[in-house]
Amino acid sequence: QLGTEGRYLTAQTRGILRTEYLPRDLVSNASRGLLTFNHQQNFGNGLIGFIDFNAVSHKDYFADLSSKITSTSQANLNRQIVLSYGNGSWLSSTLQVQRYQNLTGDTLYSRMPQLSMLLRQPDLQGLSAQAPVELTSFTHPTLDKGRRLVAYPQIAYPMQNAAFYLTPKFGLHLSRYALDRRTTVGDERLSRAVPSLSLDGGVSFEREFRWAGRDQIQTLEPRLYYVRTHYRDQSEFPVFDSARADFNFA
Repeated sequence: QLGTEGRYLTAQTRGILRTEYLPRDLVSNASRGLLTFNHQQNFGNGLIGFIDFNAVSHKDYFADLSSKITSTSQANLNRQIVLSYGNGSWLSSTLQVQRYQNLTGDTLYSRMPQLSMLLRQPDLQGLSAQAPVELTSFTHPTLDKGRRLVAYPQIAYPMQNAAFYLTPKFGLHLSRYALDRRTTVGDERLSRAVPSLSLDGGVSFEREFRWAGRDQIQTLEPRLYYVRTHYRDQSEFPVFDSARADFNFA
């Protein structure tokens, strides 16, 4: 087996290209290979591009040829192109296309494409407001496919001093689905509005004391976090991007 790794770095770009190749595997009677390509590009003026491409020649490649448990448990190899913009002001946005090579036999949904935007104003006469918006086209060869629009406008009133903080926040989660193909039970046009209210507060106590002959500061920071989200029946909504997590430290 031959493994190679190439790296490059300039003022605007950086990347890694890794390959592995086994020309004649006596077990599978075939050639085996791996390709990993990561590239970051800074176009300037807040515009950044990213490519993450991973591929193997055989679904059992990691189980057969890797000695790392985090590699042998990989089920999905990411293939993604991202273009993001943000200048530190009130707007940031991301455009991406994403697919996977699945090694377990299941076919996952692809985002072809996904446009995400975040509108935020951290200081609006003492209030903090933001509104993430996401429009995604989900594709799949056999299951439900279509578009989903999600918006989650939120407004909060943070209060803080040296001793305590208290932040009440209200948000409204809005979603709308337009399906081109429906294989599960339900309508092809669906929408929902889910209000959510939260209260996050805490207090900081501290005292000076000596321990083992050295001056110390002991802190105690109790916190109360309460969330109330209203119930909505969502049994007829398609599940596009929820799945079991891969095996990792998290």
